[in-house]
Parts: sequence; C-alpha cells; structure tokens
Amino acid sequence: MSGFLAADARFYEYKNFGPGVLENICRNQLTDDEANGYTKTSILDGWNPGK
Repeated sequence: MSGFLAADARFYEYKNFGPGVLENICRNQLTDDEANGYTKTSILDGWNPGK
C-alpha cells in the first residue's frame, strides 16, 4: 500500500493477531456484528460466476 493511507482505501481489519499487529486510529477494526454482515451473498450481491 505504498503511498496510500488505509483509511483512504477503506480497508478494515478483523481479529488480526501475531507479530506486527498494531491497533491504532488509522487501522479501523470491525466489530463482530460488522464482520457478520460480510457474507458471500452480500458481497457478490446476486452475481453467480458459475452462470
């Protein structure tokens, strides 16, 4: 993401862990409720790549 801010690209993080993880104001963290809204159906919005 060289040259881009995560906030400008609308990237979010969810339950990251391990070395290098840093929570701060520039790294938006999804709540469990927010993350539950991201399903295959909601993201693909009716698109079926098999058809």
